[in-house]
Amino acid sequence: EVPREVLFQLPQGRYQATISGLRPEIKQAGQGPQNWIRIQFDVQIPGLSARFDTRAARNFKLDLHPGSEFRNWLTGLLGKEFFKERSGQQVSFDFLLNTECEVELEHFYGRGYKTPLVVIASIRPVRSSQPTPDKVTGGKD
Repeated sequence: EVPREVLFQLPQGRYQATISGLRPEIKQAGQGPQNWIRIQFDVQIPGLSARFDTRAARNFKLDLHPGSEFRNWLTGLLGKEFFKERSGQQVSFDFLLNTECEVELEHFYGRGYKTPLVVIASIRPVRSSQPTPDKVTGGKD
């Protein structure tokens, strides 16, 4: 049996995914070293995931200040209250491992490149497949 290949060239669209890895990194910048985080996903792509390990990842500067790219992106999954409730506290994101979510993949075409860069544009909770019942209000017949 030929082992499954890992495929990062994924089509654009919204897909179910699982957070499969969190890796801290230190990158050098003009102002000195910066803390970054790489979030890896196993993405379920119909027609591809049966044959390949379909994966995507995104890197962020580890900055949780209001308005930062990382915080804005995570808010789609965790909500604004997550940050409000943890204001001034240390946070470990290890709890995100194995979290099921929905990701939106977009393509970015760099000048001189034949294949696009696959970008995880947004992340959100998995939509319920069960319809939400309408609220029943009491009343007289």
